Amino acid sequence: MRVSAEVKAQTRQALLDHALQGLADPGGEAEFTTRALARRVGVAHGTIFNYFPSREALLIAALAPLFQRAHQEFLDDRTAFESLQEALFAITASIFRHLAQVRASVGPVADAALSPMVRGGLTDEAEAVRTEHLELVSEVVRRFHPETEVTAVSSYLYWTLHLGVLTWWSADESPKQQDALVVLDQATRLFARALTDTQSETERPHVS
Repeated sequence: MRVSAEVKAQTRQALLDHALQGLADPGGEAEFTTRALARRVGVAHGTIFNYFPSREALLIAALAPLFQRAHQEFLDDRTAFESLQEALFAITASIFRHLAQVRASVGPVADAALSPMVRGGLTDEAEAVRTEHLELVSEVVRRFHPETEVTAVSSYLYWTLHLGVLTWWSADESPKQQDALVVLDQATRLFARALTDTQSETERPHVS
């Protein structure tokens, strides 16, 4: 029997909803299995891979709307940030808030799905999360430093720092994850300084 596009969309959404619920369960990502997910949704195990090429692709697709809401919250925020560092801090702090329900799962999923070192490259779902985030960062950089270009190297530096912060926050057992906020402050300070130092180097006259 041919499955309609509507039924396919409903099945895909059910997989995402139940996957997100699984990531929020006490066992989190460590105990999440696609077989258990298939039983929850009421589909054959192999059906999952008709929608997602891998477990990692499924999990990052389940988290993607939370990243998107965090990005939108930042864009809707009318706070007049005084510095690039402060604005970058606010972007990630918004992500912390929106992913709080699945915090313990964020580090493992980010490491498996979002790292630039992922074998075979990022999935479409992971690339969409990464691209949207880096475009937002580039927009913020241009707001504070219109003359500064966010190069591929700068983007790689930022993304590496960002994933490190997410991983730290995911495992942080300090009260209200205060240690992760300190790490975030240091990471945004480092990136902002690296950008301005790079700009200074390009503007410095070359002496032969």
